[in-house]
Amino acid sequence: MVKNENQYTKKDIQNFLEILFKLSESRGKEAAGLAVKRENSLNVLKLPIAAADFLKSSEYKRFADKVFDVLGRPDKQGFLATIGHARLATHGTEYFSHNNQPVIKEKAVCIHNGIIVNEKQLWEKFPALKREFEVDTEVLLSLLQLFLSETGSAVSAAAKVLGTIEGSASVAALFNSNYYLLLTTNTGSLYTCRNLKGDVFVFASERYILEQFIEKVRSISAFSPEAIQQVLPGTAMAVDVRNFGLEQPIKNQDAFHDGVKIINYPVDKSTVTPQDSYVINNSGLQPELKKDMHETWSKLYSDNGLRRCVKC
Repeated sequence: MVKNENQYTKKDIQNFLEILFKLSESRGKEAAGLAVKRENSLNVLKLPIAAADFLKSSEYKRFADKVFDVLGRPDKQGFLATIGHARLATHGTEYFSHNNQPVIKEKAVCIHNGIIVNEKQLWEKFPALKREFEVDTEVLLSLLQLFLSETGSAVSAAAKVLGTIEGSASVAALFNSNYYLLLTTNTGSLYTCRNLKGDVFVFASERYILEQFIEKVRSISAFSPEAIQQVLPGTAMAVDVRNFGLEQPIKNQDAFHDGVKIINYPVDKSTVTPQDSYVINNSGLQPELKKDMHETWSKLYSDNGLRRCVKC
């Protein structure tokens, strides 16, 4: 996020994003996507290709030309907030755009690292929620918006979501009718950092990614590795994209605004060969069906009660 669009050029912002994308590609190479929020717009682009290829695509070039067109202009002083994702598909094929991250659902957009193993039970428990996609992130984002409408607080809504789901979740979300970037996790796999000037805020799923990012962008903006902070397991933070302030315990009416349209950018038709996930067993490298992979993870998280280490 940047506070003022006129302080950074289109090239600066694209350098920030491209470095973060490439560093995050180890998290998954089946799909990549980006959501960008400005004062009067919330735009999304996602493609069923690796992050490095995403950045080279004609779709991304057109998207960047449109969305970042006014950056660096002295007459523009609004904020810019982005969330990006490199995906390993677990629920739902990556060849349907709605299954890819960022997931768009009604009035919000989010990215989600992890897997929800009680997804089916949640759809049954909350019948008022309408399921449209295959991806498990959909139920998380639906619950987040339901609880936000009940509590009026993004942080309180996130706390209720974490108390409702089973599995793992590290989430970043943007909304079409408030100024918050919501970050929440039940594993601690989220890290944040602000630059020394205090006008750029970044987050990533690993501390190492931010450490490498800081090294690579020092010619654009100075960050300190000591400023990296972990979003602790079981917690959430809602950052006001206009000033980087945190959500107050009492609902702040000034942080809400008239809804803007969420635009999902069209994708050129192309021939893409689906790829399986792979595991190494005694017979060598073998394809593993994603259904089997999900069943394995479900057993680890639910049946065996396994929890991810949050000590580091």
